[in-house]
Amino acid sequence: MKRFRPIRLSVVMGLLALASQVHAMFYDPFPDGASVKPSDELEDRIWQEAEVTKGQFVRAAPSAQAQALGEHARKLLKRQWPDLTNSIRIEVIDNADVLALSSANGDIIISTGMFMRVDTEQELAAIIAREIGHVMKRHAVRSVYFARLGAGA
Repeated sequence: MKRFRPIRLSVVMGLLALASQVHAMFYDPFPDGASVKPSDELEDRIWQEAEVTKGQFVRAAPSAQAQALGEHARKLLKRQWPDLTNSIRIEVIDNADVLALSSANGDIIISTGMFMRVDTEQELAAIIAREIGHVMKRHAVRSVYFARLGAGA
């Protein structure tokens, strides 16, 4: 009869660490606008990194056109999603590329090039809704966790 060896404490600790990482990948979506805030140290770091990333897109003072488009988008946000106006921030950048992105901390960046491709306010609302969905579902945080897990971190 084969004897089983007892499991080492280091193996158990490694499994517990892996379980906590797996759990972290499946953060629950934010239930409402008031709950959009980091819930742990890693998520807080991701939010801080989002500020740095935002600086790569939002560099100089926006043109008058970008300011007007940004104001229009913020008014649409306030009308369609009033409970998110304190959690979601929309910036419009002067860039001809078709670009809309969001970060973990609630920043949504839309390019003037994207506005040039939008024909109706409903299309703009759909773009903003998609980016809000990324924020509320914590997609940026989950992506970082999956990347760390894949890298063996």
